[in-house]
Amino acid sequence: MRNRLCSHSSYPWSMRLFAVVLTCMDGRVQVKGNNYFSTTFGARNIDTVTAPGMVKYLADATERTSQILSDLRISIHEHGSAQIGVVAHADCAGNPVPDSTQKRQVSEAVAFLRTEFPGAEIAGIWVSEHSIVERIL
Repeated sequence: MRNRLCSHSSYPWSMRLFAVVLTCMDGRVQVKGNNYFSTTFGARNIDTVTAPGMVKYLADATERTSQILSDLRISIHEHGSAQIGVVAHADCAGNPVPDSTQKRQVSEAVAFLRTEFPGAEIAGIWVSEHSIVERIL
């Protein structure tokens, strides 16, 4: 089935099993988030866009938000990603706010991305200090 978000392709569609994850640059959560969304979305390949404290840029737009969206569009248009995962985590040096604030930011980030990419499947998770994944949306 052709990905409805992708405008063109350089690979056969049968090879295009991509999703994209927007996550913190913190290596403690990247593998956990990518594995979670690979399983959840059934994606063979995960494109990863990182920024310190990623969800703060998606919950409240800043000048960095436009670069993140640009990077995300590359995954959507060039790799056919139709699923987007958002990851936040405890003890984040790039977004040192309470866990409850980060979880709210995940919800806000998912809502924002749903307005930007209405055809995409979008989900958000939060990873605890014990590496336990909590699905937020």
